[in-house]
Amino acid sequence: MLLNRFGAWSLILFAMFSTLCNAAESKQAFPIEFALTPNYIGTKISIIRSDTSELPESINREAYATIDRARDALVELQSENGMWKTNDGDETILPALALFDGYTPSPLYSNKLQRAISAAQNWFKENANNPWSIKQTKEAAIAINLLAISKLGDTVPPAAIDHLKNISPATLHQLDPIGKYFLIIALAQFDELTLTSFDTIIREQASVDNNDLLPISIIGISRLMRAKSHIPTNDAKAYLRFLSNKLQLGYHNPSPDDEVLSPQLTFLTTIFASSFTNRQLALDTTLFPYDWRNHLANRIIAMQIYCPETGAPYWKKNAGKNEPITSYEALEATSLAIITLTNLAN
Repeated sequence: MLLNRFGAWSLILFAMFSTLCNAAESKQAFPIEFALTPNYIGTKISIIRSDTSELPESINREAYATIDRARDALVELQSENGMWKTNDGDETILPALALFDGYTPSPLYSNKLQRAISAAQNWFKENANNPWSIKQTKEAAIAINLLAISKLGDTVPPAAIDHLKNISPATLHQLDPIGKYFLIIALAQFDELTLTSFDTIIREQASVDNNDLLPISIIGISRLMRAKSHIPTNDAKAYLRFLSNKLQLGYHNPSPDDEVLSPQLTFLTTIFASSFTNRQLALDTTLFPYDWRNHLANRIIAMQIYCPETGAPYWKKNAGKNEPITSYEALEATSLAIITLTNLAN
C-alpha cells in the first residue's frame, strides 16, 4: 500500500521523508546551534538544525530568519474563527500548514494552530454532506491534510472522503495543480488513492501545454507515487530533467529567468526533486544539480517582498501582477514558500 511504501503520509508527502533520509546518508550529528534572528514582530530564538540540513549554514540561517519573519506576519492575518480571510471575502485554511516544522507543530504558534484545527473540523461538520464548489473541494483537501498532520485524521467525516474519492472529471480538470496535489495526499491519507485515480490525474495533467511547469511537477510526483519501487522510472527522470532545464538551477546558470519561478512551482519542484536520493542525482548529473537546494532556497528568499502599507513580508504568485498581502494568491504563495523553505532548511 502507498502508506506502507512511503512512510507516514502528511502534508509534506515524501519530500520531508526523503530529505531527512538523504541527509542521514552523509551527515554526522552536530550540536544544535541557536542564533538570534530579527523578525517582523520582535526577536526570538531560531534553531539552526546543522545536524540534518543540506544547506550551507549561511543560507540556512538566512532561510530561518526569512521563515520567522514571514510566519509572524502570516499569523497576524488570521481571523478570529481560525481561518484566513482574503480581500475578496473568501477564506482559506492553507496558512495553518506553514506553521509546522516538518511533521511537528511549531510551539510558537500552538494557539493559532489550535484555532485553525477547530475551524477545519467545524467546516466539515457544516459542509461534509453538501455539494462542493471547486474552491471548497480544494479547501477540503487542504483541511484533511491539516487534520492528518495534527494526528486528527480520524475526525474527518466519511462523507468528506467520499466527496474527494468520487470527484468528477470536470471538477478534477478545474482544480489547479496545488489543488490536485493536496487531493492526491488527502486521498493517500486514507489509502483511498487507487491506480485508477492516479491514471485519471496523470491523463488530465498530460493534456495541458507541456510548457506549463506546474502540471509537469504533478505528473512527476504522480509517477513516483505510482511506481512499484523506490527506483524512479525513466519517465519520472525525464520530467525532472525537463524541470531542471527550465529552472536553470546551478552555478553554470548565473542569470536564471526568475519569471519562470513561483512559490507554487518551488513547492512542487522541491517535493518532486526531494524524492530522488543524493546518490541518484550524483550518478546521473543530467537529472538535477547536486546543490539544487542551495540555489532554490536563495531564489525563494530573493522572491520575498514587503507590504507597502505595513512592511510585512510576503510572496506573490505572479511577480508582475498586483497581489496584495491578503489576496488568495499571495496567502497561498506565502504559505507554500514557508513550507518549502522549512523543508529545504531541515
